[in-house]
Amino acid sequence: MNIIQTPDAPQAIGPYAQAVAVDGWLFTSGQIPLNAAGELVDGDVTVQTTQVLDNLHAVLTAAGGGFDKVVKTTVFLADMNDFAAMNAVWEAWLPAGHAPQRATVQAISDAAAQGEAQAQRAVIAALLVALRDRMKPLREAAMRLGEVDADERSPLDHRAAADDEPVTVDVSG
Repeated sequence: MNIIQTPDAPQAIGPYAQAVAVDGWLFTSGQIPLNAAGELVDGDVTVQTTQVLDNLHAVLTAAGGGFDKVVKTTVFLADMNDFAAMNAVWEAWLPAGHAPQRATVQAISDAAAQGEAQAQRAVIAALLVALRDRMKPLREAAMRLGEVDADERSPLDHRAAADDEPVTVDVSG
C-alpha cells in the first residue's frame, strides 16, 4: 500500500490520506471545494466543481495518473438542479472519448452521506469475508504443494486470529 500526498491539494484533516495506491489501483478520498491552502472557495457550482477537479487532478498527478485512468466516480450535489453545470465542468476535464462510470446523487444531509458511506463499508466487509472464504481452499492447496508456509498469514486473515474465525470490520464510521 502506498500513501499518496501532494501539497497541491488540500491536506487530509483527519486520519486518512489524499489517496492510497494498492495493486495498481488508486483510491482517492472525497473532495470538497477547498483550495490547497484549505480555504473553502466561494462561488457557484461551476467554480466549486472546478476546484474539486483541480484537487483530484493534483492527487492523480502525484500518483502518476490522470483523468484518462479514472474508472468510477461518485458526485454528491446539494441541488440536482446544478447537474448540468457540474456535468459541463466534468466534460471539459475528461479526455476525449473517456467516460468513466459515475453516480451522481443529491446529498440531502450529512447524515445521508454518512449512511451511504456506512452501507459501502458493510458491503466491503461482506466482500472481504466472501473473498477470504473463497481463498481458503486455494491457500490450503498451495500449502499442500509447499508454495505457502502454514504459519504465513494471508492478507485477508489480518483481522482474524485463526482461519476459522470471522473477519470483523467496524462499520460504525
